[in-house]
Amino acid sequence: MKLAMVSGSYPPDICGAADYTQRLAEALEVRGVSVEVITGTDWGVKNVPGVQRRIRAVGADLTHIQYPTVGYGRKLGPHLVG
Repeated sequence: MKLAMVSGSYPPDICGAADYTQRLAEALEVRGVSVEVITGTDWGVKNVPGVQRRIRAVGADLTHIQYPTVGYGRKLGPHLVG
């Protein structure tokens, strides 16, 4: 199984959701799930198509969107990605 994990924050960012996302990705990989974390982008509405392309490029069977995170700020993009 291949999983795309979308998170506005990821270590070294200081955010509880970033830490959780990293730990979840590591735990899933130990169990044989291929995980691609998608982060580090501008989460504004105009960038949603680019994030969606990144998710499709992963070829994931499932997409997990971690929300909220500090990295998303007050942007609406994460609401439209899924």
